[in-house]
Amino acid sequence: MTILVILASVFIVLSAFMLLLPVDLTWFKSKGQSARLNLSFGIYSIELCKKKASHVNAKRDAPDRVAEAEKEVEEIVESEEAETKEDIERAKKGKFDIGKIMFFWNSRRLMINILLATKKFVFALIRHFHLRKFDLNMYVSSEDPFALGALCAGYYSIMPLVQPRYRFSFAPDFTAFEDNFELWGELLLHTRIYCIIYALIILIWHLPKIELYRFYRKLKK
Repeated sequence: MTILVILASVFIVLSAFMLLLPVDLTWFKSKGQSARLNLSFGIYSIELCKKKASHVNAKRDAPDRVAEAEKEVEEIVESEEAETKEDIERAKKGKFDIGKIMFFWNSRRLMINILLATKKFVFALIRHFHLRKFDLNMYVSSEDPFALGALCAGYYSIMPLVQPRYRFSFAPDFTAFEDNFELWGELLLHTRIYCIIYALIILIWHLPKIELYRFYRKLKK
C-alpha cells in the first residue's frame, strides 16, 4: 500500500510539473543577420525556422525582383493552362457533379459551427500568451523624404500610447535617398502547457463531434 501511495505521489508531482512547464515562443534577429524563430519547453528548444527577412534595398535588389516577377508570371501562366486542361478533361469525363456542391452547401451549418469553435480556441490560446519581451529596432530610408517624414509623424504620434516596457527604436535616414528597410530585435511570447491544454479542451468541447462523424461517414461513401 505504501508503494502505491509513493507511486501515486510521484505521478501527481510529475503531472503538475508537466502542466506548469513554461512554453516560450521567441523571434530573434540581429542587425544584418538572419531571423530565427524558436519554440522552447523548459530547457528544451526547437528552431522552427531561420530565414533572411526584413531587409529590402530597392536599387540593389531590383534585378533580382524583376527576375522573380518574370518567374512568377511564367508559373501563373503554366498553372492556368494546366487548370484549363484539367477543367476540359473533367467536363469531358463528366466528373463535375452538382451533387457534391449541394452536399457541402447543405453542411454549411456544420462548417459555421467548426469555424466558431476554432475561433474560441484561437482566442483562448491568444489570451493565455503573454508578451514577456518586446525589443524592436527599425531602420528606414526612402527616395521620397516627404513619405519618410509622414512615417515619422505617425510614429511619434503613436509612441506615447505604447507602454514603457515595450521598447521600439525607430531610425529614419533622410540622407540615403533610396528605399531601404530593416527590422531587428527580439520578441518573446510566454505561456504554460496547461494553458494550451485548456484551449484544446475548449476546442474539443465546442466542436460538433456527432455531426462531424456523420459528415465524415457521408464523405467516405
